[in-house]
Amino acid sequence: YKIFSTIIARRLATNIHHLKLSSKAQVGYRKETSTHSHILTLTNCIKWANANHAPLYITYLDLTKAYDNVSHSK
Repeated sequence: YKIFSTIIARRLATNIHHLKLSSKAQVGYRKETSTHSHILTLTNCIKWANANHAPLYITYLDLTKAYDNVSHSK
C-alpha cells in the first residue's frame, strides 16, 4: 500500500508541476520549497500595518487533517 501510494503521489506531483496546475504561492508538499518566504512576507505585512496604524486581518487555514474524519463507506 505504501509503495503504491508513493508511486501515485510522485506521478501526480510530476504532472501537476509539468502542467503548471499549482500556484507558485503553494509551497506545502512541494520539493525544494519552504514556508520561510511566506513567514517573511507575513512579518513585513505586520510591520507595515503597525507603522501605518492600518488594520490587518489574518486567517490561517490548517487543512492537515481536514479529511481524516470523512466517512468513505457507502
